[in-house]
Amino acid sequence: MYKTLNAFPRYAPFTFSLLFLVIVTSACSPAKHRDWSDDYNYFGDNNTNTTKPKKQVYLSQDCSKNYKIKPGDTLGHIEALCKIKQADIIAANHLNPPYILHVNQELLLPQNSVDWVKNKPSNIAKTNFRWPLNKDKTKSYKYIRDIHGNHSIVINAGLGEAVYAVQKGTVVYSGQGINHFGKMVIIKHANNYLTIYAHNNSLEISEGSKVKKGQLIATVGQTGNVESPQLLLEVRHRGKKIDAKGFFKTPD
Repeated sequence: MYKTLNAFPRYAPFTFSLLFLVIVTSACSPAKHRDWSDDYNYFGDNNTNTTKPKKQVYLSQDCSKNYKIKPGDTLGHIEALCKIKQADIIAANHLNPPYILHVNQELLLPQNSVDWVKNKPSNIAKTNFRWPLNKDKTKSYKYIRDIHGNHSIVINAGLGEAVYAVQKGTVVYSGQGINHFGKMVIIKHANNYLTIYAHNNSLEISEGSKVKKGQLIATVGQTGNVESPQLLLEVRHRGKKIDAKGFFKTPD
């Protein structure tokens, strides 16, 4: 059962960002190849528009659209209003304990957030990224959209299946410093692209290593906040998350 919390004080986002920076910079030795300075809030949002809880008279809302957080909102209220389980809202928005909500934050409602893939994307990016698993080892995959409309890819596969670099590059992170991502690898490619591989079972490459396209970097796992073996794949440009759709030649 997920605990429901009200909107949190305005200093919470700053504290979280500062804590994250301390974890990353102290857990790993300094390295020039890391090159994350162009986006200090690497895995989060810069939104600091928060407020303390206030008494609120709740009005009806169209639950077919994204939900915009109001003062005093809780996950429990959204669940009751939109008839969507808190667990599904948490999963769709990658929320982490203690599930802090910020005023004016937009939450994806799950019926809009997950698109199971039936057709191959029409546009393949010039980066020429390969699929990160052997295609015959991919059980299924789906695109998950965040509140900015950018998609990550979740690939379901057997525990221990090989994960490969989608393109040549330099490993800028290999570790387990962010709990909800579990064991994670980040590779920097040409033209300031980065690819992120999360929830791995084992990490087969060390930070600072040069990798070739198709080189083994990890194995599929169930680390972090997931309940089954899978790979979370994200694409970033200059540190900012971008839409992964169209970057990969998919298995279907």
